[in-house]
Amino acid sequence: MLLVDLASGASRTLAERAGAMLRDPRFSADGRTLFYVSNADGDFSRIVAQDIASGATRFVTPLLSWDVDAFDLSPDGGTLAYTTNEDGYSRLQLIDMAGNAARSLPQMPDGVVQALKFSPDGRALALSISSPTTAGDVWAADVATGAMERWTFSEAGEIDAATFVVPRLISVASFDKTPVSALVYTPKNAGPKRRAPVIIDIHGGPEGQARPDFSGHTQYLVQQLGAAVITPNVRGSSGYGKTFMSLDNAALRENSVRDIGALLDWIATQPDLDPSRVAENRRLMHFWGGIPPMRVTMKRRETAAAIDNAAAQWAARLDRALLTPDQQAELDAWLAVDTRHFGAFARAEAVLALSERASALDYKIMSASAPRPALTRRHVIGGRAAALAASLLAAVVLERGGDSAALRTLKGEIKRVTLPDGSAMTLDTASSARSAFEPSLRRIDLVSGEAFFEVAKDRTRPFHVVAGHTRVTAIGTSFSVARLPGDDVRVVVREGIVAIDHPGAPGSIRLGANAMLVAGTPSPRNSPAVVSVSPQ
Repeated sequence: MLLVDLASGASRTLAERAGAMLRDPRFSADGRTLFYVSNADGDFSRIVAQDIASGATRFVTPLLSWDVDAFDLSPDGGTLAYTTNEDGYSRLQLIDMAGNAARSLPQMPDGVVQALKFSPDGRALALSISSPTTAGDVWAADVATGAMERWTFSEAGEIDAATFVVPRLISVASFDKTPVSALVYTPKNAGPKRRAPVIIDIHGGPEGQARPDFSGHTQYLVQQLGAAVITPNVRGSSGYGKTFMSLDNAALRENSVRDIGALLDWIATQPDLDPSRVAENRRLMHFWGGIPPMRVTMKRRETAAAIDNAAAQWAARLDRALLTPDQQAELDAWLAVDTRHFGAFARAEAVLALSERASALDYKIMSASAPRPALTRRHVIGGRAAALAASLLAAVVLERGGDSAALRTLKGEIKRVTLPDGSAMTLDTASSARSAFEPSLRRIDLVSGEAFFEVAKDRTRPFHVVAGHTRVTAIGTSFSVARLPGDDVRVVVREGIVAIDHPGAPGSIRLGANAMLVAGTPSPRNSPAVVSVSPQ
């Protein structure tokens, strides 16, 4: 935290603590003291007063198990008002700065204080408060008596605000006994004979916090859809101290999912909630039946090989015949469990599509080390799907007549091909290329679209990519070449160096890593060529 002299522009450091938060600084009335919120000396944030001349600091608020949210000083500096964040609810405290005595205002309504400000005479405190039933209103607190008076009544349109649901605060013990709190909004007509489906609404961030402020979306789900909404504060949430906020860091991330598992166990014990109809609003799931109940189970992480094998089996089943509704539901649930499942399934589908297209075009597909028969869907379905899905063409060579090959991708397809020399070419969607490999020649003709190349080093045989009038030469590097509209060519180098020859250019152009070149087409007005190079 820096103090800046506005006249001279000079600055000096007032406070500096690694790994700590320093926020909301403000001066005392006489300008000699700086007040700010800091969590430098504990798990929770407190208000600190720092003498500007000496740098000495003291704590203004006591050590609590909750964070200080906001504060304000009366104009005469005699009273400090601050709010704490207690399980999401704002609690207001007043401190007499002369005697450092604190007192609370118990009459404050439940909700979240969004702002607070003393009146010019310091006798009243204005607060902006949002609650589950009010979108945001101004209240005034009498500093002497603590009496609260509501000044505004927020609009709710044609909706009767009396129908809004007030949540209840719960706490469940997670798998390791860590307490996890949540706000539960339950429809007023829910009960043992009318159990409500449940939507678990997890806040973003991930270091955010679910608080009891107004949410029209939540009220709509509860009233119009008849669903209970639960907003949990799983480990990693703010508002519960630095230690709690760090409990899902790095390899601990899955523990926050286990917290949701504990919440599911709690839902199963509630007579007014239906544990068979639970949805999490950040997934493409519906709580009106049609899917199995959501379950969060932690087990040993699946290996990539196991996922690829399962994906290939699903792709093969789908290829043989249409799935039954139950089978489709099972596939959908499998895809939703882990994003890796979706990627593996897409790869398996691509392998099936390639094998069919290769057969139709009379390609001969072989491994880089030994010939193998042409692939068909029958081979894939017959038991080789897992290997193919796992490799995703990582070791495939296309040959025709022993010295050249053609390859094409349809719109939406991407193919990675291993060339006879060990280089790799990834052909982008709606692209086509031809290859020619001889003892003294390595050449790819990019007919259309774009391709990315990872070139195997061979100083005796330079690697050439020809795109229209442009030729790119490399020995061992990685780069991409794209055919642009008007027969222009774009070259992007990721690592290494390539040489680019273009009609009319003053000799070969050397392009290094993280650079891009766009070569224009020779024309009467643009003669002989336009070549532009820019960093990438």
